[in-house]
Amino acid sequence: MDLFRHELMHALGFGTLSPVSTFQKGPASILYNWTYSWDRSSQQLAKRHFLDFALNAAEVAKKHLGCPSLIGIEADSADKFHLNEYIFGNELMTPFLSNVANRFSYISAAILEETYFGDRPWYRVNRSAIRWEHNSLWYGRQWGCTFAEKSCFDFIADRIKSKKSVFPFCTENDYVASGINYKVTKMPVKSKRTKCWSRPIMKEDMADNGVMAYPLYKRSSSILQGLVGSTPNQRFCPMAEVFVDDRYNIL
Repeated sequence: MDLFRHELMHALGFGTLSPVSTFQKGPASILYNWTYSWDRSSQQLAKRHFLDFALNAAEVAKKHLGCPSLIGIEADSADKFHLNEYIFGNELMTPFLSNVANRFSYISAAILEETYFGDRPWYRVNRSAIRWEHNSLWYGRQWGCTFAEKSCFDFIADRIKSKKSVFPFCTENDYVASGINYKVTKMPVKSKRTKCWSRPIMKEDMADNGVMAYPLYKRSSSILQGLVGSTPNQRFCPMAEVFVDDRYNIL
């Protein structure tokens, strides 16, 4: 059903049309530094692309992410077909779907409503009908500008400093301890544990923002030396298996 809904959105114009008006175009792509080490001493130059037809959606995303400085809706690539997987996780219009739940949020709804030519919008989405889905989109909710505009290592460091859970990411200690605890909010609330993901590095690997694959550990003495923490769509960040393994490519 989610795959059908996803493809229907594309058939209606989501990510498949090019804007003719200046106000419908997304912000220009920008370069920024991506930190990729636990001590945050190593960086690569990365590039961020933004979706068209997303002026109102950006305002919705600011509230969802808790990032007032957000300048646009980050796209999965320069082609601008989808929401960015790393930023929006299990939202319906990312390029990878979850086997469990993919949420049609107010973000994608706003983009669809802004996708039109001429003087009048083509669509209006019933917000009441998707309110539960939007409210159930946990990924990225109030994670702040460090998550939305910097790297996962910066975000992990901020969460540790604030004594908050880093899930679905993993800390260096989580790898040493062979797992991370997380909570399922179904009643009653249950605490679960999952391993942190890793696989051998492949030098040809490149993330959506242009970052090349980087090892979790540089120390030759570590058993994780030469391993990455997730797939390219998660920008090789150290992440929990339960999240990484739940994704499948719909392209």
